[in-house]
Amino acid sequence: MKHLKDVNETYIEHCYHAMTIGVYLIKCGLSQMIHAILPDINPPFKSDLNSIIIFLDSKRTNNRKEIKKTI
Repeated sequence: MKHLKDVNETYIEHCYHAMTIGVYLIKCGLSQMIHAILPDINPPFKSDLNSIIIFLDSKRTNNRKEIKKTI
C-alpha cells in the first residue's frame, strides 16, 4: 500500500492513529454541540478549538515520525 510506505507506518500503526483521530473528533463534535446549546458550559475533554488544533498538530505524519525516531 503506497500510502503506508509514504508515511512509513505499518498497517496497525496507521490504523491506530487514524482511529484515535476519528474518535477524538467525534467526541469533540458532540462536546461542541452541547456547548452550542448550553454556552455557559465549557466544552469538556479538551475539545475547545485550541486543544483540537494542538492535538491534530501532534498527529501530523511528520510529527509522528519525529516521535518514532526518539523511541
